[in-house]
Amino acid sequence: DIGHSAKRWDIHLLWSQRVVDEFHAQGDEEKRLGLKVSPLCEREGFRMASSQVGFLQFICLPTWRELARFEEQQERPRGRSHTPAFSENGSNFGSKEKTLRKRGMAVIVPGAGIERQTTPPD
Repeated sequence: DIGHSAKRWDIHLLWSQRVVDEFHAQGDEEKRLGLKVSPLCEREGFRMASSQVGFLQFICLPTWRELARFEEQQERPRGRSHTPAFSENGSNFGSKEKTLRKRGMAVIVPGAGIERQTTPPD
């Protein structure tokens, strides 16, 4: 679900942590069962900021772009354009460097900002 990428920072951060917690719980269970840990489920060495930047840049942004392109092709008039909050969310992960470090999370790579895009309404 990429929906939280277009929500306010506080909502996006909350859902990002929920998803990470679920993935890590799955990885913990896989380890307990002696299985290979699935991608994104390894708790050790996990870095929230870089993980989210990748998610926003390589999953969310292309998806929102394609949805916007599809919307334009449908020629449905819209009364407003929508800038997804994931632009702000990518920046927030960078600006929250000290907070993330205190929580044991990695720091966003400088220059890895998210572009602003037009997206469909909620």
